[in-house]
Amino acid sequence: SRFISILSGAPLKSQAKILEGVLDKYPPDSQPHRTEQMRDEILSWIARLNGAPVVKAAQLKTTNALVVRALEDAEKLLSSNGATSAVDRVHTALHGYMKCVARDEGLSGPEDASLTQLFKLLRTSHPRLQDLGPRSEDIAKALQGLASVIDALNPLRNKASVAHPNIDLLAEPEALLVVNSVRTILNYLDKKLSVS
Repeated sequence: SRFISILSGAPLKSQAKILEGVLDKYPPDSQPHRTEQMRDEILSWIARLNGAPVVKAAQLKTTNALVVRALEDAEKLLSSNGATSAVDRVHTALHGYMKCVARDEGLSGPEDASLTQLFKLLRTSHPRLQDLGPRSEDIAKALQGLASVIDALNPLRNKASVAHPNIDLLAEPEALLVVNSVRTILNYLDKKLSVS
């Protein structure tokens, strides 16, 4: 209770540092109750304390090694450097995910298809995106809005992230908007396209 009292009374950034220290001192499996699941939970607390995105990154059902690595890199960068550093990695994850889904479904597009092209290909050709359920017209409008977001991700990554030697980088709030947008799109697509 003394630890909780000290932790609760500390500023948010200090709370995050304290929790990072706890994880360093007591890694998973150092004792029976120190599991990887508990470590992941504490990492999510740290991310929130550091102002990380509120949209949770779901465990994707459709994926490949590139997507997993990009998402893991994004998580580490969010925790250590902030959202601005993670923009490139979440962009890569979304691009790789959509390529993986298109390939698995046998949908053909250009080998070097952009995010925008891949999202359009999935929206128009993937069988599970043809039935949008109740209020399908409104959901189609929402997906069209997401298409605009996806179209904006390319120049944001190329011209305002650390993917290239850009002078002007996205500020943290705008970078969080990008990260949260990508997570929202990934979560929706994976849930929708993984339904059996």
